[in-house]
Amino acid sequence: MASSKKSKLNAKHDYKQLLEEKTQSLVQKNTQATTTTGVFAATENEDFEEVYEGPDTSGAAYLWLLFFSTLMFTLPFLTFYAVKHWLENSFGVTAFENNCISVFSAVIVVNLIICLYVIKAFREDTQPLVVRKKNK
Repeated sequence: MASSKKSKLNAKHDYKQLLEEKTQSLVQKNTQATTTTGVFAATENEDFEEVYEGPDTSGAAYLWLLFFSTLMFTLPFLTFYAVKHWLENSFGVTAFENNCISVFSAVIVVNLIICLYVIKAFREDTQPLVVRKKNK
């Protein structure tokens, strides 16, 4: 049991180390590419400062919020009436049972939409971008 914990910890450490190495190599490649292509045309006398900035995702965040809000408004109603109609036509259930099952199915749909929104939020890229700015 203890060896499996150690192997999991080692795997996590190895993964973090690999991720850091990949990130550093990408930053170095990006820095080499920008200095060799003349975008910065840096000489030894010029100083550049690395500034960490996150991606501007405010517009995308509002669009995703609008999308999930639309789902939150429409799908529960559609589910309620679809299940209600299906139960009325397919099974001989009472009105109370029909309403209870229809409401329960609408609540399940709302919870699924919330779960999808949370999963989408967790999968967003929150890695900071490295921007080189010239010191004045």
